[in-house]
Amino acid sequence: GPTTPQPTVTATDTVSHSPWPTSPPTPSASNLTLTQEIRHELLLARAKATHLPDDAFVRLYKGSAYYAIDNDTRTYWAAGSTVPNHHYIRAEVYSQDEGAYTIFRLQPGGEWKVYDAGRDGPEARSGTLCPIKIPADVLKVWHWAPNTCDPPV
Repeated sequence: GPTTPQPTVTATDTVSHSPWPTSPPTPSASNLTLTQEIRHELLLARAKATHLPDDAFVRLYKGSAYYAIDNDTRTYWAAGSTVPNHHYIRAEVYSQDEGAYTIFRLQPGGEWKVYDAGRDGPEARSGTLCPIKIPADVLKVWHWAPNTCDPPV
């Protein structure tokens, strides 16, 4: 029998769109709540780093403390000014100049490491005097300037 002509089909480029929005990438750093337990750990780490008794530092100055985790490396970061116990002159001395501001780092399986960042003016805020490089994403969640080691003034 007779055949019916078939239509010609031409392939064209099409753009497919997912019906679901793509999720944003997981941030590589997260701000964390600085609990009393972590504050205590930081004070003990500061005392140990300065070779002073556990009670040489009594608290962190209000408004000076920061705490975050680098999700990529699972490294915890903290920062703050420690208040010295007035019974320890050496603690008071260690809390001046370069010791006026402290950066803390805790890597997986390790213990808190302490870095005296101080508050030495424009050089510290430009990062040139930083004793350790804080990851950019941690600085971002803390709202600090890039390549610095102390909070904005």
